[in-house]
Amino acid sequence: MKVLVRIEFEKLIHQKWAWFMLVSCIPFAYALITYFIWVDQRHLPDSPFYVAASMSASRGMKESIYLFGNLMVALLAGLLYTEEFQGGKLRMFFLRSYSRSQIFVSKWMIMNLFILLMMVILGVSFTIFGVMKLPSPSEVMISGNRIPSTNAAILFYTLKQYALDFATLIGGGGLFIWIAMCCRTAARTVGIAMIYIIISMFATIIFDPGSPLITENAFLLALIYAGLIPGMQVVGVERALSGDEYAQISIAVGLVIYFFVCIVAARRKFTRADYLN
Repeated sequence: MKVLVRIEFEKLIHQKWAWFMLVSCIPFAYALITYFIWVDQRHLPDSPFYVAASMSASRGMKESIYLFGNLMVALLAGLLYTEEFQGGKLRMFFLRSYSRSQIFVSKWMIMNLFILLMMVILGVSFTIFGVMKLPSPSEVMISGNRIPSTNAAILFYTLKQYALDFATLIGGGGLFIWIAMCCRTAARTVGIAMIYIIISMFATIIFDPGSPLITENAFLLALIYAGLIPGMQVVGVERALSGDEYAQISIAVGLVIYFFVCIVAARRKFTRADYLN
């Protein structure tokens, strides 16, 4: 299995599109920090929209994960898992000395490693560009509390946020792998993922978790927190980091469901699909 993972990794690093995805994280981070500068010019430091240099990594990931992050994962899933459907590669696939299940798991492990690498590049880029360009007030707002901008709590908050965001991308990755197995092309996978993301964002906006109708209905609240991956990333993660136990439980249950339902279904389709049709 280790040999197979190494083979899949070597195949990935020799792909031009993989390097393009990694390098594109840097100009994207720069563009988002430039947008934060524009936002800061229109808000006071005590505004919730104001972005300080010490919060650039946290806010940058929050504003980019639901669209840029999910689309990157969808593209990655489509490119990794539709390879065997492309013309001219079937014979090599069937000649491998590994089972389809082993190949599926190795691709999934490489995919998660690639997602982690993209998050590291984004986080470092947000931090560097944020320190260079964003203001550094003496205090920042975290979970409704004002703390010194040099407080270690900012680092711990950011690390916890990135851990939760990574978990949501893994959960979303399972869904996108299943979509890729159904579509058999990366372009269709990204297209359907885009539709899913847009619908999810509209649903999150329409069903405001702060409204009395939602807060009094535990089932609807759980659906907003964890029913849809983008909603989980925009609303659920922030509520979970603020100490909302219901959000934490909802996210945990939602990710487990996404993992077992989507990953198991995708693996079953990958191992039993007739690639000649």
